[in-house]
Amino acid sequence: MEIKKKRESVTWHAAEHHHAEKNTGWYAIIGGAALLLFVIALFSRNFFFAVLILLATALIMIFGSLEPRVYEFHVGEHGVTVDKKRYLYNEFESFSLRRHGHNHEPREIVLHMKKKVNPFLHLPMESRGISDVHAILHSKLKETEFEESFADIVADILGF
Repeated sequence: MEIKKKRESVTWHAAEHHHAEKNTGWYAIIGGAALLLFVIALFSRNFFFAVLILLATALIMIFGSLEPRVYEFHVGEHGVTVDKKRYLYNEFESFSLRRHGHNHEPREIVLHMKKKVNPFLHLPMESRGISDVHAILHSKLKETEFEESFADIVADILGF
């Protein structure tokens, strides 16, 4: 990841999420869990749930095998840009540092948006550039403690 800093702005490229290689064990666990749920759905004659399990399993396996897309991120004086989509600071309520791994280094900045649908914007980073971005955001927004959601925990467990 190359980080470019100009006065009050920082630009970098990063993958949309950390990609963990999935081995055959991962696919076996997902497939086994799906098979168990599928059998339970059939025994309870819940055919809609059975079809939903098949579709969800296929999507999890497909998305699990895809390489993440690389985006350009820019944090500047007037807002945040992810590729060509620009967000102004008045669209955000606050920001948080999300820590990953055993050493609890900040690896992601999470911007809390004012909208109710999809209220978080995640900016993945390496720890060496996070202090510059933190300084810019701290001058524009209030900082809050990041609270892991159920979806974040499940995504981490599944390796997404």
